[in-house]
Amino acid sequence: MKNNNLTTGYPINKFGKINNFGYPIVHGEIIMRKEQVVQTIYNDIAKKILNGTYPIGAKLPAERELSLKYYTSRIVIREVFATLSKAGMVETRPQSGTFIKDFYVDTNLDNLINLIKISKKIDTKTLKSIIRFFINNDYEITRRAAKVIKSGNLQQLETLILKKKLQKDPQGLAECDFEIFYEITKASYDPILIALSISMKPLRIMILKIVYNVLYKDKKIINQILDCDVNLFNALSEHDPEQAISALKMKVSFFEKFIQKIEKIENGTIYLDNLDDKKNKTVNI
Repeated sequence: MKNNNLTTGYPINKFGKINNFGYPIVHGEIIMRKEQVVQTIYNDIAKKILNGTYPIGAKLPAERELSLKYYTSRIVIREVFATLSKAGMVETRPQSGTFIKDFYVDTNLDNLINLIKISKKIDTKTLKSIIRFFINNDYEITRRAAKVIKSGNLQQLETLILKKKLQKDPQGLAECDFEIFYEITKASYDPILIALSISMKPLRIMILKIVYNVLYKDKKIINQILDCDVNLFNALSEHDPEQAISALKMKVSFFEKFIQKIEKIENGTIYLDNLDDKKNKTVNI
């Protein structure tokens, strides 16, 4: 009996590796919904774009060629192309084909997060740009919040700072750091800043985890950052914008040192799966 993909009817041959993607096999046949097929092929092509197999400016193979390679229909490949286009990775030119775009230049926030997740790495230039954006944004949020913060926000902030002190790993520190600044953002009562903070939550936690993976090696620095959080809380309690900005600047100084250190990474890339791996070659702060 032929081993067919139930979605397409094509024999699973060269792309038989599909068995390794975790889909159930019944009587020798793989059960895959159409959406799963599209997502699987999308992930495979996206990884090849991100690792340079299909470089920026290059033309992707034609629908027919890819349908034969992945043993699926051209309709599925068309949907894959549409998904890649929506992600800002390719553009289709009439009568010419589908080409790889400069996706880091021409993308939106959601697509940037997806690109980083798929590739599991981030170049230092993009990382520095994101951190500096957050820093500038945090100054504005802090200045506004200091003027209008209420007792309920302060009580929640105190609880979150205590929670942060109990964290034992970079992921926990990153999540608490986000929660603290989200509470300060809510205290600013600015609907745009609040909406922006919510939309940037996945990216902010991802970036903070990278930073804390380096900073966490020095417990003294972590304690100093926690002291900065306490000083910021005290300034907010006093409704003193200038003192709040001063406390935030002390915390930011550690992030600025981190930026200086990542500039020394040889290949200009940080690998998210192996933050302590030799690939990253980061220097302790």
